[in-house]
Amino acid sequence: ITGQMMNYLLSEAGKLGLAGKLAGAYATAQYVHGGAELGIREMLDHCMVMGALIYSGGGSCGKPVIHLGPVGIDNTLDIDQFAENFEIYGKRMAEKAMELFTQ
Repeated sequence: ITGQMMNYLLSEAGKLGLAGKLAGAYATAQYVHGGAELGIREMLDHCMVMGALIYSGGGSCGKPVIHLGPVGIDNTLDIDQFAENFEIYGKRMAEKAMELFTQ
């Protein structure tokens, strides 16, 4: 997580009214072990502190298994190869939001 994002979360996140809302996060990284999952976790931790509901389909939605959020790895300069994971995550999260918040 960048210093700029951390400063934003610490100073502004409280103004977003996250309590009771569904939250998720994603990241990109230069390398497989570049800290993307840690960055996602850090953002989700702040959302939880603000009262947000954290989305994770985990293994219950089948493949691809996305526990914390999708990650795109750009060590080959072909980050588009990960686009489908981000689209699937967004679709699953939207379905969960409909399930939780529509009557």
